[in-house]
Amino acid sequence: MVSELLNNLNENAIAYAIVCALSAWLGKVWASRIARSEDVKLQRELTQLRDKLESSQKLLAGEVEKKVHVHKVQFEKEFLIYQELMRHANGVRARFFRLYHTVQPTFPTPEEGNKYYENLRKGFVEAWESLRCTIDDNKPFYTETVHASCHGITELSIDQLIDMMAPETDFLRRREEIKRMKEGFVQAVDAIATAIRVRLNSITVVE
Repeated sequence: MVSELLNNLNENAIAYAIVCALSAWLGKVWASRIARSEDVKLQRELTQLRDKLESSQKLLAGEVEKKVHVHKVQFEKEFLIYQELMRHANGVRARFFRLYHTVQPTFPTPEEGNKYYENLRKGFVEAWESLRCTIDDNKPFYTETVHASCHGITELSIDQLIDMMAPETDFLRRREEIKRMKEGFVQAVDAIATAIRVRLNSITVVE
């Protein structure tokens, strides 16, 4: 009886040891699989983070490269030119609108009307001369992109100067053309302002 009990205990102990060993082995297998799965997931996340970081660095590097470093003295010179350029461009636009006001005044005599419009024409010519001098005289001191943006207002102004030298034409007959030119002057001034804004946003001022 005692011998049989000992045999059962030995057999159970061996079986228990086998079960423990098998459990430990299976545990290691599952742990290894989980570890591999987590490692793959972690590597994937690290790769994504690395790609995002590289992309951000490239964008930042691109922005830095786009920035033009300008000495403070040069920037102050440019800024004054741009202020003067905008002032004269707006002056030409305003003179044109004044010359071709929507509601035209009436005069007791043709002489008074001629004098009134002659003063307006003279004002436009003076405004154009001031703008032209600003564009040409300062050309070496500001960027070509801003200079090119002045093409629109230059062409419109020349068209108007030529028109003023031609015989008088009926205002109502030219109403659509005048409307088109008014829109053109507005767009031309906006183009200059945009070019200046882009230039100022693209530079970094250094001492």
